[in-house]
Amino acid sequence: MTGRASYLMGNACQSYSLLVCAHFVLLSMTDACVGFTFQSFYTADEVTQRACNAFGRLRFACPIIAASIVGDVSGHSPRSWTYPSVQNRSEFSSWLNSAFCIVQRGEGLDVNAFVQDISRCRLPYELQNANPLWFRCYLLLGDSNRYGLYFHGPHAIMDGVPTLNAFALMFQWMTNDITEPVENLPWGTEWRNLPLGPVSATGGPREDWDIAGAELLKQLLDSEIPNTIPLALRPSWISRSAVGNTFRLERVFNPSLTRRLVNKARMIGCTMSHLFEASHCMVMLARNHLQLTTRNAYHFSANSSAASLIPHLRLPYDAKTHFISSRTHLPIQVPMAEIASTASPRRQLLQIAQALRQKSDRFATHPCMPHVQAARAYQPDALPEEPDVASTVNNVGSIERRLPLSWNGGHDSERQVIELESVLFSVRVTSLAPIIHLWTMKDSLHVQIQANDAWPQADLQAVLDDICCRACLVLEDFPQNLSQSHPSEMRLNERSRL
Repeated sequence: MTGRASYLMGNACQSYSLLVCAHFVLLSMTDACVGFTFQSFYTADEVTQRACNAFGRLRFACPIIAASIVGDVSGHSPRSWTYPSVQNRSEFSSWLNSAFCIVQRGEGLDVNAFVQDISRCRLPYELQNANPLWFRCYLLLGDSNRYGLYFHGPHAIMDGVPTLNAFALMFQWMTNDITEPVENLPWGTEWRNLPLGPVSATGGPREDWDIAGAELLKQLLDSEIPNTIPLALRPSWISRSAVGNTFRLERVFNPSLTRRLVNKARMIGCTMSHLFEASHCMVMLARNHLQLTTRNAYHFSANSSAASLIPHLRLPYDAKTHFISSRTHLPIQVPMAEIASTASPRRQLLQIAQALRQKSDRFATHPCMPHVQAARAYQPDALPEEPDVASTVNNVGSIERRLPLSWNGGHDSERQVIELESVLFSVRVTSLAPIIHLWTMKDSLHVQIQANDAWPQADLQAVLDDICCRACLVLEDFPQNLSQSHPSEMRLNERSRL
């Protein structure tokens, strides 16, 4: 470990810089905490040693986790990441001791209470005699061979797919008995593993950018101009006991109902994202109590619509170690004037879902789309003026597609040493807008909603139930009269949790 250098990632990381700016402007709404509970046949000491070594390796493979953010948050230019290359073993050990934390949780593990506490912490962690820490790994030690492994960092790094890929690397290294000690890695060269910006990582500038790209950028900017009023999801009343915590509620669909929903969504040519965004829109329509005479003055903003950059990565860039926010936002608006107010609830759901698909496909299939957010980073209106009015739906997808749930020990061993039990997604929410996550795990669809505790729990629970009910309207045999149906009739595995 010799030499000393600090690497500034500026123009190469334009779209990441946009997310860095948004990270501050949205008052840390995008501080994320993601992780897994798991069982292991390793002893607690061995789990600790293996996890610590794996996290050290993660810094080498994905050094962005040890980077800092520089620049004036109030300035007009996007902020940038700067990475200090490791100078010596003592410096690396000091970082690892601060960035990797062991938490004794005891009986029950109680990861929900832990995550709620972490979600109150606003990044970065301020350290004495060291740079601020923007990314931390927590290992939770419970009883009966149960553990938790969680990342806490900015959403500018921790998108769903890249984060799951990083966990796959962690568990791979934790279960590989021939993994080299982290101290033996060629430190001082790890800066070469820093992620390139979206333009370079996806094959370089497009030849037709000056014409086609500029036209696409203009279309995107024009699409964000609100000609009507955005629908908003707000609590029926403000809880008097609010102290600024974020809390979560979750519904789990059983495997049979999950399969039916997925198959029906495919039959109508939509994704689960489109289906639940459409259901979300219907809930907002119902809760706003709009009259037919004023309904057409509103629109639904699908703020969570995004195109992933992962499929566009070009060799030699490895998607598994490309640990950085990797999506381009699509400014999708569905005017309520386009949705028949007299149609049945099921028909309205299909109309909204298909409108979302058509509008997103228009942008997502454009060859210049992977680069448009990089170009937007330097637009004067790149950040939203009212970040607290629109809730979002985020579809993480299948957990098993990104990492196995069972991990065997050693290269040739068939002995299962780690079994993943559950995953948790949490963000710091300071506005009144809830955030919804979808994912499938063990053949079951999970629908989670989280919000600031200004929301009364019963009110947020009603929103979650209503979203799930209306999504199930896509099923032909689902009751059409929502007022006479109840979420328990959907044959959900009942599990709501804080």
